[in-house]
Amino acid sequence: LSLVGVNGAGKPTLVMLLCRFYEPDEGEILVGGIPIKNLPFDDYYRIFGVAFQDSRIFTGTIAENITYGKELSESEVERGLRISGLLEKVNSFRNGVRTTLGREFDEDGVDLSGGEKQKLSISRVFCANPEIMIFDEPTSALTAREIEDLFRIIHNLKEKGCGIVYISHRLEEIMEIGDHVTILRDGRYVADADV
Repeated sequence: LSLVGVNGAGKPTLVMLLCRFYEPDEGEILVGGIPIKNLPFDDYYRIFGVAFQDSRIFTGTIAENITYGKELSESEVERGLRISGLLEKVNSFRNGVRTTLGREFDEDGVDLSGGEKQKLSISRVFCANPEIMIFDEPTSALTAREIEDLFRIIHNLKEKGCGIVYISHRLEEIMEIGDHVTILRDGRYVADADV
């Protein structure tokens, strides 16, 4: 599913509602006819992996930033980094996935560029192995080559049957990624189309 609309159309808000980061002011969201507020939060939350446009990086190691406390092996973390295209950069650091991000508590810590932060966020999604992967404007800080690589990865995931929600205001990206497009305007549904 691709969500498209100009800035301010409500695309990230819809995702926040779907993921239960926000509660609806009115109405309800149903999954299989059951209101999501009646589903156990931990179980429901595991369904989704979200890479937001504004990627949050926390003081801690690269591995900690990807796993969020989940038990993952170093090879699983490296797999997520490889898929997102960040592994080579991480391997260039002296401590690899154990490298600290930020210099607040570690003078040897590293700072990532905007594109590298987006790749780290994408790695989180791949490592979470969710049923539904949500990508919110994931290409805003990527190069043309990196965008091409991301599209290839998403197409491979689609072929494997992964559920993907792709959010963009760029119609050319939507046409590249989506099988089904939903258009939003001013926080409201406007139209659907199959690609």
